[in-house]
Amino acid sequence: MLKVIACDLDGIFTDLFLYQIWMVYDYYVSKGLTVPEIKNPEEYDITKVFGIPKNERNAIWLEYYKPYCQRCMAHEQSFETAKEWQGEGRKVPLVTGRAFATLPIIKYFIRRWVNEWLELYKFKPDGIYWVPEKDSGIYKAKVCHDLKADIIIDDKATNFDYLLDVCPVATLNTPWNIDYYAQDKPNDLYRANNWLQIKEIIQTLDINNPYEIAGLLLNNRVLVEEYKRMFKDIEYPPKSLLIGKEDIKTLKKLNKAA
Repeated sequence: MLKVIACDLDGIFTDLFLYQIWMVYDYYVSKGLTVPEIKNPEEYDITKVFGIPKNERNAIWLEYYKPYCQRCMAHEQSFETAKEWQGEGRKVPLVTGRAFATLPIIKYFIRRWVNEWLELYKFKPDGIYWVPEKDSGIYKAKVCHDLKADIIIDDKATNFDYLLDVCPVATLNTPWNIDYYAQDKPNDLYRANNWLQIKEIIQTLDINNPYEIAGLLLNNRVLVEEYKRMFKDIEYPPKSLLIGKEDIKTLKKLNKAA
């Protein structure tokens, strides 16, 4: 049984891609401006996704960063699965390169917001390891090594080369990682399009049957093609991924009563 399942935060428990698309659309519409077209969906940074200058990116994130930290909807079945793993005796630490979360002063606000968000979902990770956003793959790999992680669930392709030197990686397909292929690495990359498939990956690795594991790897290409078809059908403009403020109050009341 895999005992330590490390998890990234952004793009794994949240749908970072759709949130960014929505916030850019909402920002420009709310100000009566023309919404820029998506030019490079495979990129991670919205300056490249939409071809907008950095000062506009900063203005957008300044307005939408706190709501993202506090009220972004979690991926379906993500926290339920993580809590189930903990119930089976596994450890589920978070290893995140959340933007600004290692900077002086502001990090205290961001970390508090994240912890409050986790409380909404009644999830207590086995530690939160905050690493710098720049070169986060290098730092995440060191954390995974120190934790003796059996696998990490991460979405950023630029992290994979570092992480795969330390442990296997499971990922949710995103526009910025579907073209990545692991070559000459001591560990494998397993792909999924949702958290139920992530759960199946862990179950298969638990059994440790080489034929079934080979089947997971062969299925990577199928899942990438499936994701590409799903991507074409994404609703635009996307719906808000923020939990309503009244719903937040209700969740907090329910959690206190539980």
